[in-house]
Amino acid sequence: MLLAGDGRAWFFDRYAGDDMGRLQAIVAEDVSLRLLLRQAKWGRSVVLTLLLSACAATPAVKIVSPPAATLSPRTVKQASPAEKSVQPGQANAPVKLDLTLAPQELGGSISVHQHMKVERIGRTDELDFALEINPVRLEMIGLAFGQRVLSLSYDGEELTWWAHPMVPAELHAEDVLSDMQLILWPLESVRRALPPGWWIEDQPLRRILYMNDDIVTEISYTAMPRWSGTVVLNNRRFHYRLTVQAAPAAPE
Repeated sequence: MLLAGDGRAWFFDRYAGDDMGRLQAIVAEDVSLRLLLRQAKWGRSVVLTLLLSACAATPAVKIVSPPAATLSPRTVKQASPAEKSVQPGQANAPVKLDLTLAPQELGGSISVHQHMKVERIGRTDELDFALEINPVRLEMIGLAFGQRVLSLSYDGEELTWWAHPMVPAELHAEDVLSDMQLILWPLESVRRALPPGWWIEDQPLRRILYMNDDIVTEISYTAMPRWSGTVVLNNRRFHYRLTVQAAPAAPE
């Protein structure tokens, strides 16, 4: 990667100053920022802006699984498929799929930069993000207007999420993780995690998720492997559309 080893030394020499100790500590401790430095898609000034903004950012909050009585809307619970299918007292409420598959079930590793556009009724948001998945952990960090706006880390057990106030409140960590896994994880892994009444149709460049006979989500791909081109996810149930485009690989 571009900024490993001598590249990191270049970065600190280039931006040496009163805050150097702070920057070094941030890079050493923040896995997401190390990911960005290794990828180095953004210009040097943008990387510096990102690091300086992180100095003043609120620390990431870990979303863990407390007792059921204390669950909040932003808490991830490792629910069984049966628990996901019906919420107590809400038999007629829309049902949401929450995939929490282990990173190792992907069956490989990914390190890629992508651009995402999120379209909902009356609103469109865009951001760049770096995604790295290996058998142990999934890491994602998003940028908008030259600064970090969200980060997500998942090891199969614990989901850690931080979001800037500019990020829409409707965007939840568990939804980002579930959509990402629905797009990328192998068919059999997704199929095993589906609640009763849900099923999935899979073709090389197309994937359709059903609940009973109703289409919930349609996904189209332009290339294989599926992360390497443009992906369009259309969620009919919750009325939003994701367009994810892989950035050209940086030279080694």
